[in-house]
Amino acid sequence: MQRARPIVRKRGFDAAEFVRDHLDDGGMPVVVGDALDAWPARTRWTFEFFREHYGDDEIIANRPMFLEPDLGLAPVQARMRLADYIDYIEDARRAPRARYTVGDLDALRRDRVPLYAPIYRVLNLHPELAADVAGSTLYFMDDLFTRLPGALRGFLDRCGSPIHYLFFAPRDSVSFLHTDYWSSHAYLAQLAGRKLCVLFAPDDDENVYHGAVRNPLAVDLARFPRFAAAQPYVALLEAGDTAIVPSGWWHFVVGLSPSLTYSYNFFTTHNMADYLARMIAFLLDAAGAPAQHGDEAAAALAALREALGKDD
Repeated sequence: MQRARPIVRKRGFDAAEFVRDHLDDGGMPVVVGDALDAWPARTRWTFEFFREHYGDDEIIANRPMFLEPDLGLAPVQARMRLADYIDYIEDARRAPRARYTVGDLDALRRDRVPLYAPIYRVLNLHPELAADVAGSTLYFMDDLFTRLPGALRGFLDRCGSPIHYLFFAPRDSVSFLHTDYWSSHAYLAQLAGRKLCVLFAPDDDENVYHGAVRNPLAVDLARFPRFAAAQPYVALLEAGDTAIVPSGWWHFVVGLSPSLTYSYNFFTTHNMADYLARMIAFLLDAAGAPAQHGDEAAAALAALREALGKDD
């Protein structure tokens, strides 16, 4: 981390500047300080708000995803009410009120690494909340995902990788080093708490071993010697900050306090070809598996063909 470079911070920039500096030529990540100022969610979405209004939602919480072998941990997974999980992350010393599907409470206490619920499909579960995040589009974004047919967007968010995430994260939560699916861009909108983000450019694919390096803060250089040449970029996200992660950038996130983060995946003209190709491949696979939403996938493909004005 001694060689890490800070990610630039900006406020009040326009769409042209965003494209030029953060999407063209591979793009550079940026932390935007005023992207959420007009969102009702900026003040409305709190732990207490979700505990009171959506506390009966079921969530699945895990030991840090895919980091167990690197950290020498036994895997743990639990199902619980959202209200109970919020109680737990506000004080991770307490035993969570949960039903364990992998591992048990003894393993959780022994390793002292908290449970993390990384995927809460907030707008799929509660579409009435979309206005609170301005439909997910930030003031400087040309968001082409919103131009896809509504039925297709809903299917992808419900049955594919989520488009709209809400992360309820305890202190010391960890997400492994990864790039986002289908070459999508993403942002992390920090609504409460603090997180440390560590990023690597697509040019460092070889140096992070195409993601085999899971935790860049604890790397065995005997096993991954090329990592010594990787260039990390870092940002500390505070409440009100939004980190933009361009397509192909590797990112790793650590919770520094109990936090609430809204995340959104999207595409622009810069990554449209890769995104659509991978999306169509996913839809074709899903349409060929009728037991797993095949009819919905076929309908979504038909809607896409109609929107694109194609016959095949």
